[in-house]
Amino acid sequence: KTGERHWMERLGGNFSASPVYANGKVLFLDEDGKATWVEASTTFKIASQSEIDGQTFATPAFTDRAMYI
Repeated sequence: KTGERHWMERLGGNFSASPVYANGKVLFLDEDGKATWVEASTTFKIASQSEIDGQTFATPAFTDRAMYI
């Protein structure tokens, strides 16, 4: 609400997609398909990580409980 920075971390990788908020988490999707979900909170905590086959350059879209890449 105030614009105050709560944390700053490096995830590694190259990113073209913008971070996106969904279900209380922020998704960082790097160009090699590594998806890192971070809790949207005042402390840095990785909620989960997974791999998507292929390269990813676009920001995913979310609707109706689905993620579109």
